[in-house]
Amino acid sequence: SGTVTARGDTDAGARRLMRAAESSIRRSLECTGCGLCVGKCEVRGVKVKNGRAVVNENCTHCGLCLKACPVVRYLNTKDISNI
Repeated sequence: SGTVTARGDTDAGARRLMRAAESSIRRSLECTGCGLCVGKCEVRGVKVKNGRAVVNENCTHCGLCLKACPVVRYLNTKDISNI
């Protein structure tokens, strides 16, 4: 348990930040370690360690790994507010 706070210039901005944080946390918790993201990364910014995808300092935030990730597709198709 704990508390997460997002601050933005506007209410909408803070909500966007919170949704992005929630999405990142859920992706990491649901990661199956399949490695599809590793193969899509052009800069070797992702590796699988202990059964989970781990992003390293090479990451350029291009999003290619997210497009390949089946967990991201799964989370985007369900109502994540109920998780």
